[in-house]
Amino acid sequence: MNRAPSSVLRVIGLISGASADGIDAALAEIKGSGPGAQIRLDAYKRYPYQAKMRDAISNASNQEESRVNNLSALNFALGELLAAAAVDLARSAGLDASEVDLVGSHGQTVWHSPEQVEIGGMWIVSTLQIGEPSVIAERTGITVVADFRTADMAAGGQGFPLVPYADFVLFASANRNRAIQSIGGIGNVTYIPSGGRLDQIIPFDTGPGSTLIDTIVARLTNGRLTYDAGGRLALAGKPERVILGRLMKHPFLQRRPPKTAVREEFGVQFAEQLLAQWPDVSLENMVATATAFTVQSIRRSYERWLPKIPDDIIVGGSGAGNPALIRMLAEAFPHTKLFTHEDFGINSDAKDALAFALLASETIHNQPANVPAVTGARKQVVLGKIVPGRNFRALMSKVKGGVEQDSK
Repeated sequence: MNRAPSSVLRVIGLISGASADGIDAALAEIKGSGPGAQIRLDAYKRYPYQAKMRDAISNASNQEESRVNNLSALNFALGELLAAAAVDLARSAGLDASEVDLVGSHGQTVWHSPEQVEIGGMWIVSTLQIGEPSVIAERTGITVVADFRTADMAAGGQGFPLVPYADFVLFASANRNRAIQSIGGIGNVTYIPSGGRLDQIIPFDTGPGSTLIDTIVARLTNGRLTYDAGGRLALAGKPERVILGRLMKHPFLQRRPPKTAVREEFGVQFAEQLLAQWPDVSLENMVATATAFTVQSIRRSYERWLPKIPDDIIVGGSGAGNPALIRMLAEAFPHTKLFTHEDFGINSDAKDALAFALLASETIHNQPANVPAVTGARKQVVLGKIVPGRNFRALMSKVKGGVEQDSK
């Protein structure tokens, strides 16, 4: 197979997300660096964890149950799984691992504390992502960039969110105001003004997402169903207006951005409390209510916190595949054009992994990729730590050649 031109890098992005149920892996071709970088998604796969691994990750993230020996072992175990995912993804795309230039691995977050805590007489912020990059580099032979959040936090930022940088590179428009709306476990938006600069984007969490809907479906069907396939339940029901009115008074919706919704605010516990408070509501109506809550929280967020209602809303995450949710969004924003990531050639499920492929490419080009206006950092910094693989010298020669070619 012919190699890509020297100015193009083949990069695999890996992430084990907040739900800790598997690895998302995306293979991309990336040309150039900075906000003008060009990205093409070539392949995407998801690698679910076995139940024992999900439990191990859950325990590692639990303050009461986590033990340092288990955490150390899990770091290396996840490194093995991330490496296997990278090798398999390359093979499924018709490539040998040696034909991949770079891996960007976010790994699995087990602790993130942007607020200072006292330790040893010092007040410190911290974050910890595991999935040992040295294991990935050794097993694959590919240079790895990992540990993306720490540099931003060292510069005074929260280390989060980082994906809005990719939103800007992928979706910025010269003449359209755009909202990149992810509806995954929770909802979050990146607002990009038409012709705007990177430091003018506005990202924040909008509120509930798929976790609330999925939990209600699972609980009310005793696990027979795990999500609202095709939005059929919501389409068969009607939102309960009294419940929806109370949900819209949630304190999170009143908070001014920047803001991040923690798992407890709209997760499993929230869903169980909702079901306990309204036990007589039918499955269909409760799912319709949760779906409407997700949509109305997005509308409220845009009306209150964005400079104007966007010309385009580009939906990603699991919500993009829910016809009931998409229909409600269209009704909530009748004068806005609605798209999904797929309309731009991007698998909605692949976006986060694709973002870390891009961030890794920026790191290897020595290109800052945090957004201080978003994270609160004092300055732009280059993100991530580089673990050289067997291809490191060839990679750096290729990067240098690409930079020289672009500068001519």
